[in-house]
Amino acid sequence: MKPYMSIILSLALLYAAGCASTSTLIKEPPSKGSISGFVHIASTWGNDFEPAEPQAIANLAAASNRYTNIRAAVDDHLLLDSRRIFQYPLIYIGVDGGFRPTQHEIDNLGEYLRAGGFALIENMQVGSSEGKGSLKQLVKSALGRQVME
Repeated sequence: MKPYMSIILSLALLYAAGCASTSTLIKEPPSKGSISGFVHIASTWGNDFEPAEPQAIANLAAASNRYTNIRAAVDDHLLLDSRRIFQYPLIYIGVDGGFRPTQHEIDNLGEYLRAGGFALIENMQVGSSEGKGSLKQLVKSALGRQVME
């Protein structure tokens, strides 16, 4: 499976679960290829980080538009502590090193995820344990539970 296919599958699952559309819920589509719709994706910035690879989220949207019937658009970046993240079914957090989120960012992300939001979280620096550790701690703190590897 090509790397972007798992992300596209995630978008399809979001849509099928009703997260990508407020007017349609597909319980059992006749075929996975028949799922269609539209999703806005937000690139998320924090107090101490910004997207490591800004083109990554645009590439995700382009792949969804090319290989699926789910049209995707990337909106302007959002701050992780903004209430605007609740307007998006999918946010993207990509970092290339360690960072320290504010308590408000942690709380907001936790509330967003518990409310059904989906976060694509990526450490862009291969071999960097700082970025991976910061992201794991962010999710662990946001959800208040142990993070699985």
